[in-house]
This record gives sequence, structure tokens and C-alpha cells, in this order.
Amino acid sequence: MKRTISDRKNAMNVLLNTGFIDDRKRVVVDLIGSRNGTSGHLINDEIMTLDNELKKKAAILKALSKSNMQDEVEKIEYVDLGLYNKDSNLYFWDSLSIAELDNSEIKRGINILESIISFWENKKDYGNYRWNEDISKVLKGNSIQDYIDYREYVINNLVSMQNVEQQLEKWDSTIQIYNCTLLFRQETPEETSYKEEDIIALKKLIPKLEKYDFSLIKSITGEILSLRSTFSANQKVIDKLTNARNALKNAKNEYDEQGAACPYCNTKFANTTLLNDGFEEVEKLLQIESGSIGERIALKRKELESAVEKVKEIVHPYVDGLDESVIDLLIQRKTSLKGFISDSGRVANVEKVVKYLATADYVSETEGDNLIIDIQRVLSGLIRNIENQEFDNLYIKHKYEKVEELYGEDIKNMMEQMTVETLKKKFKYLEKVVWEKENTEIYVIKGEMKDLIVRKEKITRIRQQLNELSKVYDKSVEEYKNITLKQLRVPLLIYTGKILQDYQNGLGVFVSKDEMRFVSNGDAKHDILNTFSSGQLSGFVLSFLFAMNKQYIKASSDDIGFILIDDPVQTMDDINISSLIEVLRNDFSDKQIILSTHEMDKENYILYKFYKYNRIGQSFNVKEEIYG
Repeated sequence: MKRTISDRKNAMNVLLNTGFIDDRKRVVVDLIGSRNGTSGHLINDEIMTLDNELKKKAAILKALSKSNMQDEVEKIEYVDLGLYNKDSNLYFWDSLSIAELDNSEIKRGINILESIISFWENKKDYGNYRWNEDISKVLKGNSIQDYIDYREYVINNLVSMQNVEQQLEKWDSTIQIYNCTLLFRQETPEETSYKEEDIIALKKLIPKLEKYDFSLIKSITGEILSLRSTFSANQKVIDKLTNARNALKNAKNEYDEQGAACPYCNTKFANTTLLNDGFEEVEKLLQIESGSIGERIALKRKELESAVEKVKEIVHPYVDGLDESVIDLLIQRKTSLKGFISDSGRVANVEKVVKYLATADYVSETEGDNLIIDIQRVLSGLIRNIENQEFDNLYIKHKYEKVEELYGEDIKNMMEQMTVETLKKKFKYLEKVVWEKENTEIYVIKGEMKDLIVRKEKITRIRQQLNELSKVYDKSVEEYKNITLKQLRVPLLIYTGKILQDYQNGLGVFVSKDEMRFVSNGDAKHDILNTFSSGQLSGFVLSFLFAMNKQYIKASSDDIGFILIDDPVQTMDDINISSLIEVLRNDFSDKQIILSTHEMDKENYILYKFYKYNRIGQSFNVKEEIYG
């Protein structure tokens, strides 16, 4: 209601399902713009391009009309480069019988030869360009960081895959040894830490353990586990308490070997000796409490400590200084290194950095971020100058990469056997053949201009047709909206007349012709938004939605069987409320109606009205019954 008149009608697009027409018109606008001649649109840009081409052709035609090549053409003789016999397809333009080919093929040969000549004359700049392009790619990417991270694996300017594999194997071995030696890293070995698969792995990883007999350790851990299985309920509790104390003590010793506070009750001891004595005393009490089985387990654990101690001496050099954080770091470095060597592009770029730094005789004197900046400075200093100011345009025009790919090796040989002037003479000869076949380029250009004019006329006609199509879309949508408004006028008038009983300016609300203006009668100019109270506007909005429901909801496909209205009576007068209820119970008696209100008297009145119409309603206090 608070939108402009035009926006109200546009807001109906969703209800009227005109989005597909808007999409089609958007395609038209993308092609020709909102008005003819605007750039950035395919059709307009093509017409402007054709205009520019016509101007260029006209200028060339004017220049040719003033010149006479006859005397110059007669002096040009055939030049044999000896390339046709080498590859008749690649060098078709060096054939003795070149004049027998169609002029379009000869001109293609002229373009190829022109590209070869341009490549020859700019070969040094092309080499510098490729060099600079390579360095720029290295500077823009992560190659410098990769070089810093993995330069230790570079040997003779190449990344040594053998060294990388050796490092990965070393890290793998360290990680596996750490993971398999939990039993031998615990200060108080826990029988549950014994794993047969860990022992098998350790024998392969640590040479001194290859023939070591672990049967005693296996036997002791098995006996302890067997004894624990015979515990009573109380004994199991004591055993768990003992194990928990041992684990906590291990953790305490790992992180605070000098501490003298009890890790269980935080009692302060004068020194760690007293703390450990206290721990041993409690442990003895727990063993006594657990009975004879507990004592036997305690003895077996002493035996396990003794048996494990010999293996600890062998394992110690392999796990000294390792903890979970170190292992996590090794896993990260291993993953990072694997990701690097699996990407051939990253490896190649690191080798390029090595090559460029070697060219500059660079010796690192910094570390960290300063090292990155230092390397960037050195590589930037290797950028070479391009002498020909027109090189960029020539590079794009002649596609030097393609020339190098097809003719690079042959150009190298030609540079050793002839001069570029020989190629230029061949170029002149090919131009002479074209001139002689056509007698003059004027006819060719006129033909090209004719083709351009025909194409421009066709595209201009297409633009006109698209413009007309856009107007058709606009007109059709507008007519469709007006028809819809016309269909809504009577139902809206009826429902507003039924609900707005205290409305003094008329019996209902009209929809003004051809626009979304709501007025008190057909001749009024002022929209009801400016004259209606908030309660009357609420009644009007409900009337509009009722009209839409009756006019467009199909019982077979669209009807969901109920109506939901949020607090419709908040600002309405009593007489309008009564009228609204009459409309609901008479016109929508086949619907499940759900109303919300925060006024108890309005709630009772609504229920009463429906009850009198033999329609039973139910009241729910949402706050108390649903969220209470």
C-alpha cells in the first residue's frame, strides 16, 4: 500500500507469473541495450565494429586508387627458399607453382611469411619476453615460499626425489616408532599398552629389536590381564583407582618432574621424595586392600617394569625428545612435502627459482620474511628490457608462440644460411602474384566493403526487430496486468462493501482504471492510503486478499484448505470486525480459519459468532499452552 502506483503493479509480477517474460526481455536488452547505439551490447558493438571496418576499407581504397604498382611489380622476381621440398604442407607458399592456388591461400601464405619475418626480427625481444614472463609467474605465485621450504632437497639445481623419499621414510619411521612404543615410554608400564602388532612393527623399525625375545613381556602382561579378570567388583574398583593413579603420576612426571604437590589431592610436600614416598605408601595400602590377587598383580607389574627396562634402553635413542606436539609437527611436514612433490608444476617452479638465483650468483644472508623480500628483489632485478616499443602488438598479432612451435627450428637454420632480406623478397613476390591475379586490390576491397555493408544492414534489421519485440513484451505484460485489475474490480468492491460498513464515502473501494490506484469511487483522484484510517486499511487489505483468493485460487490445484490471518482486528472498529466475521463464516465456510489476536473480548466475540452459525471454534493461549 505504501509503494508508488507503478511499484504496486510491478509487485504483482510474482502473483501473475510474468518472470519468464522479464527473462526474455532481459536477453533482448543484453543484445541491444535499453536504447539503440549504446556500447557494451553484442548487436550494437557488432554494428560499430562494421562501421569502423568500412571506414578502414574506404581509406585503403582511397590510397590504392592514387597509386600505381605496375612499374614496381615488373622488377620483382621469383625467390626459392628451398623449403617446399622439406614440407610441402607447412611451406606451400614456397612452391614454384604458387600462382595456381586460390588468392585466399596465397594471402594466407603472405600472413604466415609476415609472421616468420616479424619473429625473426624480434627474436631477441621474444626471448626476453619469455624470460620476463617466466620470472613474473614465479614472483606472483608461491614458488619463492616453496623454494625456502624445500631448498634443502635441491641438488645440482634440481629437486632430488631420492632425498625427498629418504626424508619421508625417515619421518614415517620416527612416527611409527613413537606410536608403537607407548609401553616403553611409560614410567610405570601399563599391561594394556602391550600390542602384538606394535612389537612386530618395532622389530622391523629398530635393528637391535629384530631378534629380541618379547615372550617374557607378553607372558607377564597376559598374566596381569588374566588376574585382573578374576577381580571381584570391589577389587576392580581398587584396580581402576590404582591404574588411574599410575596414569596421573606418569602425566605429572612428564609435565612437572620438579613438582612437590600431590596430583590427586594437591597436598604440598617439602620435596618430591616425600611426595613419591607418600604415593608408594598409598599404593601399598591399595594393594593390601585388593587382597592376594592384588599383591600378585603388584609383583607381576614389578616384573613387567624390569622386563620393559631392557627394551627402554634400546628404544630411548629413537624416542628421546619426542612428544605428541613433535609428532603432529612431523605429520604436518610430511603431508606438506608429499603435496609439494606430487605437484610437478610446483617442483618445476622451485627449480626455476634455483636457476634464476644461480644466474644472479645469489647467496642468502637473511631468513624468514626478509628472505622472501630479498629473493623477490633479486628476481625482479633479472627482468630484461624489451627494445621494440611495438613488441606487445606484434606479439599478439603474429602469435609468436605458434610461430616458434611450427617454424622455430627451421628459422634457426635459415638465420644461419640467409638474411631476413631474402624472406622479405619472397614476401614481395607473393604480393606480386596476388596483384597479378586480381590486377588490383581495389576489386577485392570493394567486394569486402559490399559484404560488410550487407552484414551491417542485416544486423541493423535484427536490432530493429529485437526493439519491436521488446515493445511487444512490454505491451503484453501491461495488458495482462490491466485485465487482471479489471477482473479484481467487482470482487474487491463487494468485499470492501461487506467489511467496511462504517465507510462514509461510498459502498466499497474501486480499482482505478489502468493503474493500481484504490479510490472511493470511479471519479476520485485521491488514493485511499491518504484518507483511510489504519483500521479501514486493514479491512481493505483483507478484502483485497479475499478477492484474490476467490478469483484465482483453484480448488483442484491451488487450494490448501485453510486461511491464516495474523491479528486482523487490532485496529478495526467493532462494526468492521462484525462484518469481517460475517464474510469469513459465509464466504469461506469450507475453510479451516486460523486467527490470532491479543484481545480476549474479541476472541470471545469471534467464537460466539461462529458458534451461532453452528461452527465450533477452539481458543489457544499460545503463551501458556505452547510455550508455558
